Amino acid sequence: MCRIFLKTFVQFFIFFFFINCTNSNEKDYTSLFLDPNKNSRAYFSYPGRYSDSTKKEEVKKRIMEIIQSTKNKLTIYAYSLNEPDVIQEIANAKKRGVSLQITLDKEKDYSELQEKQIEYSLWQSSGLHHLKVIVSDDTLVFFGTGNFSKFGLTQDHNGYIEFILDEKSKFLSMLNDSYEGSVLLTNDMFFLTSPKDGRRIQSQIIREIKNAKQTIRYLIFDHFDPLISHELKEASSRGVEVVGIYDNPTDEEGIFLKDSYYGLLSEVYRDGNEDVTETKEFPEGGLLHHKTMIIDNRKLLVGSYNYSSSARDKNREIFMQTENNFLVEEFTKEFFRIKEKSY
Repeated sequence: MCRIFLKTFVQFFIFFFFINCTNSNEKDYTSLFLDPNKNSRAYFSYPGRYSDSTKKEEVKKRIMEIIQSTKNKLTIYAYSLNEPDVIQEIANAKKRGVSLQITLDKEKDYSELQEKQIEYSLWQSSGLHHLKVIVSDDTLVFFGTGNFSKFGLTQDHNGYIEFILDEKSKFLSMLNDSYEGSVLLTNDMFFLTSPKDGRRIQSQIIREIKNAKQTIRYLIFDHFDPLISHELKEASSRGVEVVGIYDNPTDEEGIFLKDSYYGLLSEVYRDGNEDVTETKEFPEGGLLHHKTMIIDNRKLLVGSYNYSSSARDKNREIFMQTENNFLVEEFTKEFFRIKEKSY
């Protein structure tokens, strides 16, 4: 009993000190991992004509199951939302009396939602509303790197995480941009959002790269951050194995790093998820849409945040870091699965 009390007291003290620290931009958030969550799940998309049909529909099916099981309130924050089966399940939820709170990007087309008389609001601040989050009954969270679109769920490489909320009110206030703090600690994860704390996200990514001892593996859609590039290069120079996989065509920062990494272990790859036909169409392939980094087989950094100034300063983004062993292992497997078909 004393041990339980002491552990709870230590958790509260560290969290309270962190949130109220005046120089929080210099803090190492990883010290907050004290109580690993056992209930997280990971899902990945499986693009390509030759992917197993069950695997290919897995993410979409899970999203539909979550909507079907929602009893009172469905909250969605998205950049793109046009998958027909998902929209139909949202319409079905509305018919059975589920309250809908849907916030979307102001520049996308939502005619499918309008046809089914599904209400939504538009993000009016600067940049893109780039979140990809679903919350069922203020309890179950499903979020990741991929849009809830026809391509995002089945044809692009993406990763998603599902978990049960511990800090319900704080997480929801973070999503609607009313959270008064910066870092949100819940379960075994901590979250940051931009543009409010975009520079803090950038600093955290750079800090973890600097602290890497053995390996840095990353999957990235957009990389236009020279500060992150510099630290990746420096990591390779001190013997860290740095391997990045980029969407095709590779961004300029990826091309720079290809010629700048030291040693034989650090490499840059281009994603092979093209599936191009003779007419240059992409019937089943698509983008490498991840925003994922794995440090020393121990830390996972993931979310909607690309390595760019827009993500840092303008867009509405979400960033998560965790040392949950299960999630780290699952995303590491995903890295190597994508790497097998990259070049």
